[in-house]
Formats: sequence, structure tokens, C-alpha cells
Amino acid sequence: MKNLLKYILLLIYVALMPACGEDSGLDGVFANKPFALVTAADGGRTSISAVIDDGKRTIRLTFDKQRDVDAVELTFQLNPGYAMVSPKEPETTMDLTQPRTVTVSSGAGEVSYEISARNETPVLSASFLFRGKPIEGVIDHETRTVSFPITTIYASEYPEELLGAVPLDITLSDGYRPTSEKVSYDLSTGESFSVYKGRNTYTYRLVADIAPIPVADHLSDFRFRRGVNLAYWMTEADRDWLGYVMPAQFPLWKELGFDHFRVPVDELCIFDREGRFNEKAVGKLHELFTWCEQNGMYAILDLHTPAPREGSDSYREEELYDPAYPEFRAHFVHVWRKLAAEFKGHNPKCVAFELLNEPHDGTPDATGWNKLQDEVLTAVREQDPERIVFIPAMGWQDYNYIKYARVAGEDSNAVVSFHYYLPMLLSHYKMLAWVGYQGAVQYPGVVIPTQSDADKYPQYASFHKTTYNADRIMGEMSNAASDGRNAGLAVHCGEFGCSKNVAEAMRLAWFTDMVAAMEANNIPWTLWECLDGGFGFVDMEYGIYRINCPLLKVLTGKELTDAEAKALLQKYGFKTE
Repeated sequence: MKNLLKYILLLIYVALMPACGEDSGLDGVFANKPFALVTAADGGRTSISAVIDDGKRTIRLTFDKQRDVDAVELTFQLNPGYAMVSPKEPETTMDLTQPRTVTVSSGAGEVSYEISARNETPVLSASFLFRGKPIEGVIDHETRTVSFPITTIYASEYPEELLGAVPLDITLSDGYRPTSEKVSYDLSTGESFSVYKGRNTYTYRLVADIAPIPVADHLSDFRFRRGVNLAYWMTEADRDWLGYVMPAQFPLWKELGFDHFRVPVDELCIFDREGRFNEKAVGKLHELFTWCEQNGMYAILDLHTPAPREGSDSYREEELYDPAYPEFRAHFVHVWRKLAAEFKGHNPKCVAFELLNEPHDGTPDATGWNKLQDEVLTAVREQDPERIVFIPAMGWQDYNYIKYARVAGEDSNAVVSFHYYLPMLLSHYKMLAWVGYQGAVQYPGVVIPTQSDADKYPQYASFHKTTYNADRIMGEMSNAASDGRNAGLAVHCGEFGCSKNVAEAMRLAWFTDMVAAMEANNIPWTLWECLDGGFGFVDMEYGIYRINCPLLKVLTGKELTDAEAKALLQKYGFKTE
């Protein structure tokens, strides 16, 4: 207590000395220490404290945000016994672009300090290499933001795929360290990174400032309405597929009233197991695409079936979404990168790509496929940013999944494609997985017309309560078109058809209602199968071909007599008798 009292008395004594005109020399606590604190506004909402060296008579200000120092707002707090001489006021603004002098006085006389300021920013630079060129970050230390100006991404591309894991080259000021060892950052979502020095941590937000390159709208020039699938031409690796459709026959379908082809290809028809192109198959595709460009026809290259993953005997789509097989997913993306590079020379107004046939990721809202689609489209757009691309609806291309389709916001060259074979018991009557039902079917009306057949085939009994007619098909096509408009996408029916096992009058009625509904809703289409098969308009038995002329009229409006149809087939080398 005595010592405390002595200390207080000393403070009072020192404070009164200048007023009394006495010169004590300030031999007490504050001798040779005129400044208790010197602070400066940091250019934001906070202030910083200067480092005062009373031995060297210096005052040093270090700003960790880049700011101009030609007008620094300063506050000088003096210890007892000292008064400001220059500047006169304890709160003042100084130009510290060069070191300045601050003078104070006491009973012992005047003393001067050199005051200076410097900018010491935590982050000096940040950059990364993108498409062969360095991208330098623009650093704003006020907002702690690093912006990367990017001008080489097309509007049809996916920044989240291109910039989702970017390795950054970051240079820090001396003494600063990153808070983690992470080197790759997601620039598409504004990820942050932090650095520290001593007890201070500074966090910067990373932003990709993208000025997208506009893409030309080729879709409006892709004038497709009625088409056929060149089914089985390149979808079965173990058949003589090159003899199934000959290039000399390409004009046949134009004469029959069709304006475009969907060209399903299996990976193992155009690639071998080592990933090399089958030059003969690729050459035929080039030939078809060139013919289309020269003759006002259009083509859609559809990757119908990928090859099985390495170590498997059969393709299973679910493995594309399985995290246990990342190499399979990467291979699928790589296949499209190669296809895009191979065929990008063809006119984008005539030749389009379709990413996959009938995908089904097992989710209710296509989340698995949409993520994979982004990866595939990124690979395609890197090679061919303006190509028309048909993206499949999920759920085996069910029209109900059109509403989940999405592409990059400014992609003007995307089409969502669906397939329609409803009701399946009718369209696949006595075919494929539906061959187990051998009772009667009906269209229009209740699909299974009798209770006895419903009882006899209980696994199909629900079709005894299912009605299909022109109104229902019209409503479903209207929904498909509406969902496409809501998604901002054109809509295309890539496959439809009805079994030849259905009575001819019923089959013709189904096709009539189907074509009318699609045309009323402005939905272009491609019929499944162009030659032979169980769904199309050309029949073949024992190598003899015949055109179903009434069905052809429904499809394209082309009217042919049986004799004219026979002559047309003969013209293109098909046996008719």
C-alpha cells in the first residue's frame, strides 16, 4: 500500500512539474517514453497500432490491407508530462508516402521521432494455369477477395466442372503461412482460404470472374421433324453391321419423306477394347454425315451402349454412378471427348450428338445422371462448344423426367430427348420382356379388354384398369412439351413404335394418334427401326422387303402404291421378291 501511494504521488508530481516550470528530466516511469500509443485508421472500420521504438526514436505503421498512405488518420496518445509540438493536435492526418517527423516537448526539452508507414499484405499474388495460359488473380485487400478474370470459357460450358478443383500458385508476404496444406480450390463456388501471422488470421474469398464467350444458335437451323433410327447398323458388334445399311441407300429415307436420322452406335462397334477407333466404322459415319450436309438431311450420333467396364462381361449403367468404379466413369467421359474431337469438323447445323440411350440412375430426380451429364458435356464442349447436343431424360428416357433436365444457362444448342412406348403391353406385344403375356390387347380403350385375361396373367392385371386413347396420348405429349418449355429446352422423341404383333387396325390407330399428338405439340421424332425389326414400317421375311404403305402415310404423309413402294426398294438394292 505504501509503494502504491508513493507511485500515485510521483504521477501527480510529474504531471504538475511542467505547469510549475520545473525541469525534472522525467527520470521516473515515463522518462524518454513520450508516446503511450499511436494508432491509425486502416482504411476500413478498424485501426492499427504503431510499433514505437524509443531507443531509435521511430514510429512504424504496417498495414495488412493495401491502402494509400498519403492521408493517414493518426491519433497520438502521450504519456504524462509531454505535449505535442508538431503536429500540434494529437488527432491529425499525415502524408506518410515518405517518412515524416513528429516532435513532442517536455520539461526536459523537445524530442523528435521519425514516423513511417508501409503496406504489408498477406497475399502478394495468386494465379493458375487454365487452357495453356496463366490467369492472374486481382487482389482486393479491403474486401479480402481474389478475383480471377476468365475469358476463355464458352457460355455452353460448365464452370463448376472446369473450375471445381483448381491448383493455385499463391505467394504470401514474409512471415505469413497458410492455415492448411490444401493446394486446389473450387473457384466456381467462391471457396475461401486463410493465412496467418502470429495470432492474426486473414481469410480471402476466391472468385472466378467469368466473361463467357457467346455461342451461336445452330438449333434453329437444325430443321428436323420426322426421322428414323438407323437401328442395328452399328449397335451389334458381332454382326455384319456394315452391310446392313449401305451408303448408297441413304437417299431412300429422304424420298420416303423423312428429314433426319438418329444413328445409334455401340462403343464396341466404333472402338476396340484398347480404345482405338474402328477406322472402317468411323469412316462410314463420316460418309453419312457428309451426305447429310450435302443433301439437306440431319443426323444425331447416339452413343447407344457403352462398352463394359474393364473386368466385366456386360455393360451395367449403375456402375457409372458407383463410387467404387471411378475409372469406368472417367472412361465414359473420355469416350465422348474422343467422339467430339473426331466429328467436330462436321457442320453443327446438320450433325448433332446424343449422350446416352435410356439412362436410369435410380434416383427420383435424375441427380446422379445430371452430375455425370455435366462431366460429359464439359468434355464435349471443350472440343466442340457449339455442337447441338441431345440430352436424354432419365428413367429410360421417360417423358415424366423431362422436368429434371438442365444444361448450362446460356447453352442455346441443347435438346432434351425422351422415348415413348406406352402402353408397354401394347407396344411390346408378344415381344422382348413382355412376351409372357399371350392374351388379347386393345387400342383405343382398356389395354387388357377382358377379365379372364387379367385373371390368367395376374402380373399384367393392372392393364385391365389402364386405358389409352388419343386424348391420353395428346395429354402426355402436351405435358412433355410443357416440361421442356419450363426447362428452357427443345423436346425430341428419340424413339417410339408399336409391335407388329398387334392387329393392323389397332396398330395404325396408335401410330395415328401418336404422330398427331407430337405434331400438335411441335415435338419432332425418330421412329425406332428403319428396316425390318418389330416396330417399324418396313417388313422383311426371308430377305424380301415390303413397305407398309398405310403406316408410311401416317408417318410422313407420303402416299405410295404397293407397286411404287416395291420399285423404290428395288432402286436402292433391296430384294422385293
